[in-house]
Amino acid sequence: MNARKIITEAAFSLFKDFPFDTITVQMILNRAEVSRKTFYKYFADKYELMELYYRSFMDDNLHDVYDGHNWEDILKTLYDFIKLDISYFRHVSDVTGHGSFWEFLREYSFQFYRSIKLHNECRDELTEEERLTILMIVEGHMALFKLLVDGKADVNRDGFAALLCSLMPDSYKDLLHDESDYEYSPR
Repeated sequence: MNARKIITEAAFSLFKDFPFDTITVQMILNRAEVSRKTFYKYFADKYELMELYYRSFMDDNLHDVYDGHNWEDILKTLYDFIKLDISYFRHVSDVTGHGSFWEFLREYSFQFYRSIKLHNECRDELTEEERLTILMIVEGHMALFKLLVDGKADVNRDGFAALLCSLMPDSYKDLLHDESDYEYSPR
């Protein structure tokens, strides 16, 4: 196993076990049994690993459901991820300000919708109306996501997907249907 993978797995296990603010790089080093030099060869800080955890799951799983599926399938996959790793989400959701999970999620989600919209319409830029529409979709999705993580939303998998789909204009719901050859990458 390579050092990057060892560090990643060590950090991911800590994220599930401890509040994010209490985790130090030294804790990750101890769990991974690597040097500080090795850590910084691959990662800038623990925040990068926090983002990588979400990004790697979604990137791996979006490719599985994107091909010929619809938004509800993607949103059900997200629901499953939240439920499966609820301790991770509770721990990282307490981080506020610059570098917070919610800041990362807002940007990641915006880029996700943006890339699909622009790809499907063979354009390079969003209109201002499209930018605002995507921002509203993202904020609505994040609000329900946060309520679910905080245990304040009593919604099942199908209800979660249906509710989030209802926040999307129809023109955005149709964006997945003809994209079996499209590979999403928000980076």
